[in-house]
Amino acid sequence: GEEVCMYGTPIVEFHLSARVVDKDGNPIQGIEVRPNSGIPCLNKTGFSDYLGVINAYYHDTGFAGDIHEVIFYDVDGEANGGDFEELVHSAPVYRLNKIEEGEGWYAGCYEVKVGDITLEPKSASEDEKPAEGQE
Repeated sequence: GEEVCMYGTPIVEFHLSARVVDKDGNPIQGIEVRPNSGIPCLNKTGFSDYLGVINAYYHDTGFAGDIHEVIFYDVDGEANGGDFEELVHSAPVYRLNKIEEGEGWYAGCYEVKVGDITLEPKSASEDEKPAEGQE
């Protein structure tokens, strides 16, 4: 028989659960969470709720066993407790946390629990800091 060449990209889905808090442990609502790479057309943006909790499903290229980066963004500025720095978090997708079998290029769905994510407040911009000798 004739062999058929096929090209594709392995895709893994992961269910991310986290709690977003400030340095005092207070929940932060309205933080956007999305993969650092991934497949934009398959990913819906997730946001933390009033308890700081996020539960969202994401797709990324790669396999189980890979490290997938997710980014936490403060998209609402001063609302919901202040303006916080962006944070890139490495979320390992462990094979033993599989919750759905894959087939073909789809490597399955995995549970990824990252626990508390602490965001730091944004520091004043350089314009707002006093210049040397003008304090």
